[in-house]
Amino acid sequence: SRKQALEARLQRPLQFNPQPRPDIEAIVLMLRPTQARVLVPTLALFGASRLPLAGTSMLNAGDRSALDAETEGLYLLECPEVLQPSAGAPQNAQDQRLFAMGQDAFGLIRALPALVRQPDTVVPGRTGSLSLNAQRQIQRQLQPARFRGGRLQPVDALSP
Repeated sequence: SRKQALEARLQRPLQFNPQPRPDIEAIVLMLRPTQARVLVPTLALFGASRLPLAGTSMLNAGDRSALDAETEGLYLLECPEVLQPSAGAPQNAQDQRLFAMGQDAFGLIRALPALVRQPDTVVPGRTGSLSLNAQRQIQRQLQPARFRGGRLQPVDALSP
């Protein structure tokens, strides 16, 4: 470890208090739920609990069995369909995302001419807000969400 290397070089014992670097503003986790369960408490142990934690939608397995209090306050981006399922939607997050993609594909058939004519048009979809970029590719913007009280809830923005 760095502490041991410094002690060997200085030839004297050192005290070590782990603390996060002051120039870090947030931590982004690209993990599966079971990995996050292990890492989040470890980050808190090293004093990183003051930093906002964000992650990818991979963190939302759709069932709370894989996650618990360790994810409280964690931010991520998710499909609106997963956050607020429509009638007849599947029950798990993976199937909800696929269901939403099918709904959006069908809706884009009708919306595509308007997107081409008016490039600034944004279509609210079940996978997110959809728009057409300069290369005529569909882009989507996901909904910010945060784990609160054991549930993933929509928020207006990713801010602490």
